[in-house]
Amino acid sequence: MAYNAAYKAANAEKIKAQNAAYKAANKEKAKAYDVAYRGANKVEINAKAAVFRAANRVEIKARAAVFRAANREKIKAKFNSSSKADRAKLADWYVRRALSESGLKTWQITPELTEAKRLHMKLSRTIKELRNENAK
Repeated sequence: MAYNAAYKAANAEKIKAQNAAYKAANKEKAKAYDVAYRGANKVEINAKAAVFRAANRVEIKARAAVFRAANREKIKAKFNSSSKADRAKLADWYVRRALSESGLKTWQITPELTEAKRLHMKLSRTIKELRNENAK
């Protein structure tokens, strides 16, 4: 075991390059391995990530702020496109927001009420579309 650790320490760059070359040559196989490994070790991976985030909270926030500043338009475009799609399919957050804007508190909005409002919005949209078709 000591030999293996010593070898890895002495040849870290060489091993890294070999691993990168293998992954580039065998993308599907490497991806399947990564997915299987993450599935089998999800708890351990999440715990390590939580420890890393806790230890590097300031650096992560700074890096995220730099990224947001450099990619403001890209982020805005992605948010707008996903919001449009959610509005079109009447996502839960969109329907709940419409209910809360009508004066209800968030704790008053139940799943049943959300579903009823979603049906009401679909019906309203259908009526509006039919009116527009008949007006032509």
